[in-house]
Amino acid sequence: MRLRGCHINGYQLEMKRPLKTALGVFEHRFGVLLTLEDEFGNKGLGDACPVPGFSKENRIQAHQELQAFCESNWNELEFDTPQEIAEYCAGLEVCSSARNAIEQALIDLMAKRAQLPLSKLLSGDASTTVETGTLIENSLQAKESIGNGFNTLKLKVGMLSIEEEIKN
Repeated sequence: MRLRGCHINGYQLEMKRPLKTALGVFEHRFGVLLTLEDEFGNKGLGDACPVPGFSKENRIQAHQELQAFCESNWNELEFDTPQEIAEYCAGLEVCSSARNAIEQALIDLMAKRAQLPLSKLLSGDASTTVETGTLIENSLQAKESIGNGFNTLKLKVGMLSIEEEIKN
């Protein structure tokens, strides 16, 4: 796999509904999208989206480190296996969000080149479906989510007093 393009773009996405945490309310998601392109025009995407209060780094640091990656010798990189990509990324001296974006983009590009779902590139017997859950705030949302087919529910606690948490 030979690379010929490296681009980054910042983004801001509005949440479907605000995410309430002990650190505050998040109404938007901010991040940096890394796009790597090979000699055939295939594109691999990687996302660096540090969450304030949860990640050690911030979006500005991730953006700067991905910019530095795009200004480095990325076009000299060649990989034949996902393991080679993992080993390369493990040695990068960048924040975890930037490392994750670089590895995502490289693996995504490799899967697209092979015309395989990413799961099949990583494991031939991998399922092509993944069960997901949903975030709920109260029992009413729990009932609604179960009615919509969700089997896994996630309830954030610790934002209200114990009495109010139990009541909801």
